[in-house]
Amino acid sequence: MGGLRFGALLGALFGALVVLTWYVGRTDIVPLDLSVGLVLISALFVAAGFVGARPSGTLAGGIWVGLVAGGVSGVTVPGDDLMFHNFPFYQLKSFVFTMAISAAVEMLGASLPGFSRYRHRVGRTFGAFAGAWRENLD
Repeated sequence: MGGLRFGALLGALFGALVVLTWYVGRTDIVPLDLSVGLVLISALFVAAGFVGARPSGTLAGGIWVGLVAGGVSGVTVPGDDLMFHNFPFYQLKSFVFTMAISAAVEMLGASLPGFSRYRHRVGRTFGAFAGAWRENLD
């Protein structure tokens, strides 16, 4: 159970959930703080990467689902301008940083299923870092 079609379907589902969360956060349907909406959207992108990487067992599967989810949820940018008369990106730098952060959050979710394979390496790395830090304090 995997493949490009299934990943695209999962990505469209997560993208639709992001659009729904954005719409509810922008309107007064449910009193939702802007920061809560952003946290929910970030969690949806992490979940999209995780759920996409799970069936395929690869990082690329998670990135594919996140890419489709990002494409579907991209309608929120012109939607802000058309529906609420608030264009969010007047500067190219803020647009690039927002897209980079979204991609990083999604790739974090895509890397979670494979984390157990590298748990020992990560543990040794953190242990060495903590040991060097303690040595530096003395």
